[in-house]
Order: sequence, then structure tokens, then C-alpha cells
Amino acid sequence: MSTKSYIIHNLDFILVVSFISFIFFWRNFLVLRKRWTQRNFKYFGILLLYVVMSWLGVSRIESYVSGLQIEKLLGYAPSYAIALERIGHSQINFDTSADDSLYLHIIEYEKAWQKANPFVADIYTLKKNKNGHTALLVDSETDYDKDGSYRGERESRTSIGEIFNKDIPSLRDAFMGHPGFTLEPYADRWGSWVSAFVPIRNSENQVDSVLAVDFPSEVYLSDIKNARYLVLGIITLFFLLFTNYVSAKYYHRQHRKNLDAALKKAKEATEVKSMFLANMSHEFRTPLNAILGMIHLLSYMKLNSEVKKKVNIIKICSDNLLTLINDILDFSKIEAGKLTLEFMEFELDTAIQEIVELFQPMVDEKGLKIFFEVKETAALVWISSDLTRIRQVLMNLITNAIKFTPQGKITVTLSGRNIQPDQCEIQISVADTGVGIDFDVQKKLFQSFSQADASITRRFGGTGLGLAISKGIVEAMGGKIWVESTLQKGSIFYFKFTAQKVLNSCHIGRDKTQGFDPGLANRKPLKILVVDDQMPNRLLASNFLSLLGYTAVTVCNGLEALDAFNTNFYDVVFMDCHMPEMDGFESTKKIKKRFSKEKSPWIIALTASAYPEDIEKCFKHGMDDFIAKPFSVAVLSRALEKIVTPLHVPSELSLQVSAADDRNALVDWNLMQKLFVCDKSVMYVVIENFIRIYPSELAQIQIAIEKEDFKKIHLSCHKLRGNVANFYAKAIQDNLLMLETRARHKDLSDSSMLFSKIKIQFEQLKIELEKITFSKVS
Repeated sequence: MSTKSYIIHNLDFILVVSFISFIFFWRNFLVLRKRWTQRNFKYFGILLLYVVMSWLGVSRIESYVSGLQIEKLLGYAPSYAIALERIGHSQINFDTSADDSLYLHIIEYEKAWQKANPFVADIYTLKKNKNGHTALLVDSETDYDKDGSYRGERESRTSIGEIFNKDIPSLRDAFMGHPGFTLEPYADRWGSWVSAFVPIRNSENQVDSVLAVDFPSEVYLSDIKNARYLVLGIITLFFLLFTNYVSAKYYHRQHRKNLDAALKKAKEATEVKSMFLANMSHEFRTPLNAILGMIHLLSYMKLNSEVKKKVNIIKICSDNLLTLINDILDFSKIEAGKLTLEFMEFELDTAIQEIVELFQPMVDEKGLKIFFEVKETAALVWISSDLTRIRQVLMNLITNAIKFTPQGKITVTLSGRNIQPDQCEIQISVADTGVGIDFDVQKKLFQSFSQADASITRRFGGTGLGLAISKGIVEAMGGKIWVESTLQKGSIFYFKFTAQKVLNSCHIGRDKTQGFDPGLANRKPLKILVVDDQMPNRLLASNFLSLLGYTAVTVCNGLEALDAFNTNFYDVVFMDCHMPEMDGFESTKKIKKRFSKEKSPWIIALTASAYPEDIEKCFKHGMDDFIAKPFSVAVLSRALEKIVTPLHVPSELSLQVSAADDRNALVDWNLMQKLFVCDKSVMYVVIENFIRIYPSELAQIQIAIEKEDFKKIHLSCHKLRGNVANFYAKAIQDNLLMLETRARHKDLSDSSMLFSKIKIQFEQLKIELEKITFSKVS
């Protein structure tokens, strides 16, 4: 990158630093003048050093991000170039007819590659004409706007021989036989691009033409810009804090100790508040997940009736605690009508009876009576609805009834009617003999933070939020809630909703309230991987899955998940999102990239971050389903039930591998055949290309070791390790990773010995790959 362009690209950095410097000097010079300048001349030097170090920091960040982008983008082009060589691209010249079959065949190849890689904007080939000018050779229609059609001159096919008048260094290098990438974006009549250029050779191994792969420059530069803006933001924040500190030091020298203490407390309070607001939901749900999960597991054990009753009370109270926490955090969602419901199957009268029994100690303590009545119209049926939300509303109504009833009784009544053969309308009421509510204030009861009057707030306490939450829940379930009340005679609160009926025969062999099938693994055999950095969550998930009949493999982070797929294949992955080393988002992208859409594992997000934007982020990164923590065995069961099996229908692949029984083989043949199932031509191309290019890659690594070019070693090892992953040669991958890590830490001790071992392993890998026998697919 030239000095001129570097300054232009970093103009925003110059402006920010200049602005902050102006504020710093102007503010202090006006107030303190000579006294500040004389006493604090050292700060001029500190400021200068800070600006220089910041500039270098931004440069390093840009260089690093740019390197990652180039490594990513340059990976497409070589495979395409080799494919064009194989199908005879060198036969195309400027005299080729526009309806030539080979020309049209290559056009279709380019269009298919563009469709398969949405990140690629355009693919075309270039050649020198008889005058030595660079001209377009094969340039297909290009769907720049990705709308599935080719409209206008910009998206139409380019004529053979149109002059390409851009003098690009990397393009010149490609015609000399060296693949390259444009470090500077350039513009033409089609747009602004960065491009990869790769030579295409003829049968005599001479450079015949060049393959160009264009990427939108704004996409390429976005990550670089984001990294720079992040660094600039940190610099700006730090520098403003620094100037404020210096000003405060000289404005209030006599109060410096008190001021420092106050600033420290204010900073800590700000940080705590920010962290609290950002992580409250996640941090609450993570430990609650383990607590509730262990209670659930305990409830499934063989216990005597007394212990089981107490465990059941703990379970219901814990679920209620979780619900209250979620309501406090998600009240804004309820008001916005974005409350999500979690449906499960349960026996309605049993669930309500358990809730009523929970309040018996509280009723006895106050000298009241509580009754539960089921009308004949509400047959003892299983329904599918959100039990947690029904329990929350009912518990709120019963709590209020107990609170506002000095003497008498409370009656919970369940009734219902059939609407359709598979649907019913449920109505639940809570009647009390309490103080009652005046008619004029009844309409205010379901508003946020509202109670009948201030005296009730003083006498009974509470925020008045419960009924507003209940109203939001019932309306989200498609129902309504209302009250009938007379002063000094009592109140009756009603709520009703619709639910799906579930036949009792569906629950034969199940626990009455567990809501899951213990034999799910027999009906739907799946290989499952659980990825979570918290040991209690891994233990909980594996125990819950064992209740469904599965034996899950567990790992601690995204890197370990990738390693797990190097040695085995898993149909389903339960993936935590926030983990050290590599988070679930990055791991999901890498796993999905390894497999075609038809062969990809089903990845289910398993996270405590459950806001709509969190869910949207999971699906955006390629996850197939979402489960919020804390979760239950029934939730896991329903998630697995949603998967359409078999995920992958194995097909026969006519490969005869003579090395398959060699226990010392580097290649895992079973996994490799599963990866390339039904894709013999793809396997042939991958192996052929690998055997062709790996010697030059090894040579580049050897030269880089001799020159101690750490960046080149790191990038080359990383690239070669990705190629070797196609053959599941874990021993080679481990050694390449070891060399890559050493280069990243600028430690090349024993690297020559390690590289020699890698070269020997590659020769063995070549021998093993050449033993695969199958017909070449043209």
C-alpha cells in the first residue's frame, strides 16, 4: 500500500487524534497558561508518544485483518482455475464463436460458481490479444443484485475480446505465472472491486490466460474499517479520560485524594451497571439452569412419597422463581406483544391441583380454606399449551386472593368446552371472600404498577405489576382476563384461553407429568454432541439426553467441537453461544462450511441469552434451532422431535481403498467416504489438486522458515491444514497446527525438525491417496 493511499485510508484517524489534541491543549492552555506549560512539559512528550503508538496500533490491526481477508478470499480462485484447465479452457481464443459449445459450457460453470458462492460478485477470464493488450475472454452474465435474473447492460454477458484497460500489478503477476490479490480496490464500468488473479495453464504447462474472481470492495474493506473504528473508539475514550484526569489534577489539587476516590467509585459503578444490564439475563439463567435441572433429575428418581412431595414443592417454587426473574427482565417484551410461548403436553387438572396444593401451608397459616373444583364440562384431558405461563398467571391470582382475604375461603374452578375435535377453550377462575374492589377502580387493575389505592400498597405491599403481566400473558395465548367484584363481599378473577387437546393414548409409557418420551432414541437414533464451557450445563444436558435414551459426547468450546468432527460425525449439536477459545457462532460457521447443505449436522443453539436479537443472531450464523437456558428434558425432547430423520441417507460410493485396513494409515477412510458420498468427481478433483499443489506449499513454508517470515509460515500452515482436513489426516493437522502456533508466537525452536517430520507425513499421505481407485468423471 502506497504512502499516499495509506494516509487517505487513515484520514479518519488523523482527524480524531487532531481533534482530541486540540481540545486537550486549548482547554488546559486557556485555564492554566504558563503555569501548566512550565510544570507539565513532560505531558507534551507523553502525548507525542501516545499518538505514535496509537498510529502503529491501528496499522498492526489493519494489517492483521487484511491478511485474514486475503487468506479467505484467495481460497476460491485456484480450484476454479484448475477446473477450467481440466475442461480445456486453453482451446478458447478471441476467434471463438459466441455459440461455441465449450465456450457456453464454461459460461455455465462460471454462473454455477457465482450462485454457489454468494460472496463472489463476478468470475471471468482474461487473455492477451495479438497487440499485447489484456482483453476479456469468457465473461458470463452476472447477477450483481442477486435477484435471480440478469437485467440491463451491467448484468449482460460481455463480448469476447473487449479490452480490459486496468493496469493492475497482481494481474501482471498472474500473466507471469504468479497468483495474486489486489491490495488496492479499483473501479471499472461494473463497480468497485478487489480481485484474485490466478494463471490458467495449457497442456504444455504454459500460462495461457488468467482467471479473475471479483469481490465487492465495500465488503472487503468493511472488516478493516470496523477494526480501525474500534481501535479509534478506544483511543478516543482513553484520551478523553486522560485529559479530564489532567484537568482535574490541576483544578483541584487540594482535593485530589477525594476526587480520585470519587472518580474510581464512579467508574466502577458505571462498569458494574453496564455489565449488569448487559449480562443480567445470561448470568441469572446459567446457574438457574443447573439448579432447576438437578431438581428435575431428582424428581425422576425413586423416592418415598414424603420426600417426593417436598421435591415437587421445591421444583414448583424454583420454576416460579425463574418465571418471576424472566418477567422482570422481559416485561418490555410483554408490553410490546413479543412474548414467546413454550408449548408442552400436560394433564390440566393434575397441574392445577399441584399449584393449589403448593399454597396450602400459606392458607393454613392465615386460617383460610382453599378448594379446587373441576366442572363436568372439563373432562380430565391432556392439552398442549404453555404450562409455565398458565402456572404463573394462576399463582399470581391465588397469591392476590390470599393477600386480600382476611377470613373465609378461596375457590379455584376449572371449566372448559370443546370448540373443535382437537381444540378446547379452558376457563379458570379464582374466587375469594376478601375485601373486594370498587367498580371505579377495577378497570385500572390490569395497568402497569397499579393497585386499587395507595392504602392497599402500604398495607399489603407489592408493585402492582403482577396483573399487568398476567394480562399480557393471557392475551399472548389468545385469551382474556377479567374481574367481577363487590366491596366487602369478595372478588372473582377469570381468565380463559384456547388449547390443543392431546389424546391420552399418546402418553402410554410416559410419566404423567414429565411430557417426554423415554424411548425417543429408539424411534429416532441420533449421534449427539453437546458443546458448553460450563461443566454443570454439560452434565445436565447429557443426563437429560440419557433420560431420552441417548449417550451424548460433550466438549468445552468451539475448537473442541471442530476437533470432535475431525474424528467422528454427529447428527445433532447442542451449541452454547458464548465460550472461550472459540464461541458457538464461529464454530457453527466452520462446521457448516465443511459440509454441503444436505449433509450438514443439525445445530441447536443452547444459550442463556434469549432476547429476540439473540435468537436472530443464532439463525443468522447458520444455527437450525434455538433453546433458551434454563431448559428441561421435555424441551430437549421437543427440539429433537422436530428433526426430520434420517438426516442423511447413506448412499453407496464405488470406491476400492486398498489401504483401508492399514491401522497406521494417516487418512480416516470411513469419515472421508462419508464426506464425499455420491460426489466421486468432487473427490477426484480434490485429491488431484491437493497432490498437485502441496509440494509448492511445503516449499514456501520451508523458505519462510529459513527467512523467519512468521506471517507467511502462519498463513501457509493454516491454509495447508484446511486442505488436509478434507482427508481427516489428524496427525498431519496436529503437526501443522503446532508449527502455526510457534510462528504466531515467533518461536521457531526445533521448527526444522518438525517441518521434516511434516514432509515425511505428506509423502505417506500422497501414497495413501494414490491407492484410491475409481474412474475419472469428466
